[in-house]
Amino acid sequence: MDRVFLSIWLPPHNPETAVNGFAESLQALPQSKSRPGVQSVRALPLDWAESAAFEEFFPNGAEIDHAVEILREFWKEDYALEAELHWDLWQHTGSEWQLRPSPVTFSLLATGFAEGQQADQGDILVALGFDYLFLADEQPWNEETRKRVQYNIGMLIQLSNAAPQRAHAARRRLWTEDEVDLAQKLALRLQPVQ
Repeated sequence: MDRVFLSIWLPPHNPETAVNGFAESLQALPQSKSRPGVQSVRALPLDWAESAAFEEFFPNGAEIDHAVEILREFWKEDYALEAELHWDLWQHTGSEWQLRPSPVTFSLLATGFAEGQQADQGDILVALGFDYLFLADEQPWNEETRKRVQYNIGMLIQLSNAAPQRAHAARRRLWTEDEVDLAQKLALRLQPVQ
């Protein structure tokens, strides 16, 4: 089980345009019907291992513009800003498939955060959940599994196209922790069984 990420590199920017690109990328997520809005925000200083300098939870979901305005004051050259939202993906609950909210975390990384990890991970790093959401590799391959996997992959493709476009990205990369080509994994999973 590996986590899936979307990295987005913004064109050369100033602090204001970086936060605006972050806000635009958030707008691209097709939000969950049962858990809409931003669920939480955090401002992290220096490194992923540091405690949050600021954190707020929104039990009823906050509007994206409101959440971004709260975070804007924490945007510094060695910080990461995070916002968690949800989208609806098909998940197997043990006995059946259900369309359920799944968290997505968007992180805006400053150039001085985590010793410049931004260069490798992008200006905006989107954590999309675990690869089983898009592969269902522990489920028997049948017509229902194929439909559910196709839906989830469609959502993944939609977001990986829309978020960089809305943020006016210079480039993007869809990847997993194991560094195996995600597109190849997805294509193999969707091949019909012989």
